[in-house]
Amino acid sequence: IDYGTEGKPRTLEEMIVAGHYYWKSDNITAERFPITGKGIVKFEARLVHLNYNISSDGAEAQIMALDPTNPWVPGKIEHLLRFGEKFPEEQRWHPIVGLGSVAEVHDRCHVPFLGEIGSERGLYLSSRDGDWGAIFRILAVREVSQTSGS
Repeated sequence: IDYGTEGKPRTLEEMIVAGHYYWKSDNITAERFPITGKGIVKFEARLVHLNYNISSDGAEAQIMALDPTNPWVPGKIEHLLRFGEKFPEEQRWHPIVGLGSVAEVHDRCHVPFLGEIGSERGLYLSSRDGDWGAIFRILAVREVSQTSGS
């Protein structure tokens, strides 16, 4: 992900366009989901399937416990959008949640997820409260390298 040292980084809207989503929640905005970071950073991604209902806090704890020596963290919206761009068919099999980005919408905390309605791919929001069903996959990431400056 280019956060801004090499050329102009992509904006949230440019990332959404690159993913070719049929539908996007109007509440997914750069103001609610700012992209932050420095340099060009490479990440390794993993879809975590817990196969049972779990809360957001429980899922985050499971992700961080996967490899304590080289920890995974919940993916942010930029990771989710890059994953959707690179692997567009994955969300047709199961919805994919990015628990690392949280925004308040209508007085509740929401997180982004990739899913499908009918045969159309979309970028949605769901409340962070409650449980994620066994059908969901949680995007986990960890930094592989930072290839340039500050």
